[in-house]
Amino acid sequence: MTDRLATDSAPIGNPAPRPLPQYESARVEYQARFDAAREQLKLLATKHVKLVWLRTVCFVVALASFILGYGGDTYRGPLQVVAWLAAIVFLYAIVRHEHLRLQTLMHKSDERLFLRLLARLDRKWAELPETKLLGEFSGLTFADDLDVAGGASLLTLLSLTGTAPGNQTLQSWIANPPSWHEVKQRQASVRLLKDQRDLRLSIIKTVIATSDASGASDRQYGLPAWARSEAWLPRHRFAHALSYIGPALVVGGLVALLVANSSGEQAAGNMAVNAAAITLGLGFLINILVTISWGSWLHDIFLQVTGEHRAVYHMGEVFQAFSQLPRDDGLLSAVRHAAVESPTSRSAGFLAYYGSCD
Repeated sequence: MTDRLATDSAPIGNPAPRPLPQYESARVEYQARFDAAREQLKLLATKHVKLVWLRTVCFVVALASFILGYGGDTYRGPLQVVAWLAAIVFLYAIVRHEHLRLQTLMHKSDERLFLRLLARLDRKWAELPETKLLGEFSGLTFADDLDVAGGASLLTLLSLTGTAPGNQTLQSWIANPPSWHEVKQRQASVRLLKDQRDLRLSIIKTVIATSDASGASDRQYGLPAWARSEAWLPRHRFAHALSYIGPALVVGGLVALLVANSSGEQAAGNMAVNAAAITLGLGFLINILVTISWGSWLHDIFLQVTGEHRAVYHMGEVFQAFSQLPRDDGLLSAVRHAAVESPTSRSAGFLAYYGSCD
């Protein structure tokens, strides 16, 4: 069976079969979307480099201008203006950088997906992620004979699942023979979805985007897993304390600078400004120390929490997309009802959760 799957050659003496029209149509669309995703990634990479330099320059300028503008005696007014402008631009760059990061993740996911779809059309098995049988299905007697799982296999060809429940459902359909009624229902649903390529791709793209580069993890389940894991801060008491001290000194220094500038007495005002500048600088130094010493760990935790939260949000978008499924008085209608039309639908649950968060 592997040989039959791995080659598209025609029997000896017969001309090679011409590609089906829908294959060529799919190939053109997949290639166009793949090229578009790659082009967007190039543009985003250029913007990323510019933002890194902008953030670095603004941070240095803001820090130096705050210290000199509030702690020095010359050009105080212009330096203070420069300090606040640099700080505002720095904050703006941080927001833009996060937006850029999310766009990059989305286009990388699209690039992987359409490269995979093109490989499926051409039966390029080496470029397809290998799909293995789950433990509960590893005892299938016909799995080896029919090449159900592994390299050039049925599951590797068919599976585009991005979640553990989806993968389990697909494998259970292969492992457990359906009734004739179920077969007819599934065939009817497939016929209705055959011409709904945009809808299918929209759902698949969103699901795949919630998983990692291999498409095998379930990031939407990562947030509860993180919540059940061992707390990081109690094991790093010093970092925990500095995470409060650093921001407190920065805020206190800024407030002290504002108060000192409004003081009428020159000598006392200068002493207060110097003390405030030292406090502000110390706060920045502590924050830099925390970033250098524990920044990678804290960044990973931040990405995990925000990333999994966003993955859950995207799964809510998947359920909402099911509202566009055609009605068939069968499987598709049942999915629509469970996803968006029932009072206790999945979509209603997500909206209620995010509404309460807002």
